[in-house]
Amino acid sequence: MASSKSPSNRNPGKVRHRQWKLPVFLIIRLLIVVLCIFAIWLIWLDYRIQTEFEGKRWSLPARVYANPFDVYLGQDLSLIGFEKELKSVGYQKVSSSPGVGQYVRQKNTIELIKRSFVYWDSEEDSQHIQVIFSANKVRNIRILPSGDTNDIFRLEPQVIGKIYPQHNEDRIALPYKDVLASL
Repeated sequence: MASSKSPSNRNPGKVRHRQWKLPVFLIIRLLIVVLCIFAIWLIWLDYRIQTEFEGKRWSLPARVYANPFDVYLGQDLSLIGFEKELKSVGYQKVSSSPGVGQYVRQKNTIELIKRSFVYWDSEEDSQHIQVIFSANKVRNIRILPSGDTNDIFRLEPQVIGKIYPQHNEDRIALPYKDVLASL
């Protein structure tokens, strides 16, 4: 009896497929190359982000202001002239009940709520003020709601320029509590 150990007789009816097996060391090398490329990309990305934002983190524009506008009793100032001054510093005309940065004009009176502002010599809080005009002069200044009279008050100055031209950005530093309040 002849031995039937020939390869063709081992698995009759089945076709043998050759399987591709990558050696483990080749898989590890490929994985290391991919990780190195990924690490290089992350380092490059970090560098780009830092160079783009690092120099600007605390850069604030310098603002250039005009002189503050003083309004005092007996001043030669017309109602229309005062209204123009209010508009030049960004006050908005409303029909009734002004808010901060707004004013109401009625006959010979302007009622406004001025904004708070830090001047070079002092800090002034927001105030509700009524200014009464007569014959192109300031005749009366009242602090509302108390009705107390005042001789003088200042409007915040007009911004006439900003020094931060290279990025054309306007940044304002906000206290943390204001950021939370706006959310």
